[in-house]
Amino acid sequence: MGHPPLEFSDCYLDSPDFRERLKCYEQELERTNKFIKDVIKDGNALISAMRIDMKQCQMEFDKGNIAILPCSLKVVRRPD
Repeated sequence: MGHPPLEFSDCYLDSPDFRERLKCYEQELERTNKFIKDVIKDGNALISAMRIDMKQCQMEFDKGNIAILPCSLKVVRRPD
């Protein structure tokens, strides 16, 4: 989203136009900050879920219930 530029010299005038432009920048920063926090939160949730899945997969692998196929990331159950 494009915003009108903030000119340093305009801050001395402290005009209503400058305040409105500044408010637009502040709102955009708040939205961006919220988006970044959501991305971090989702990333942490994904990492936690993957850790749980990997622990379960490791336990099944240790029991001999699953095998990892070479040259792939597929995990398959071994036949009983």
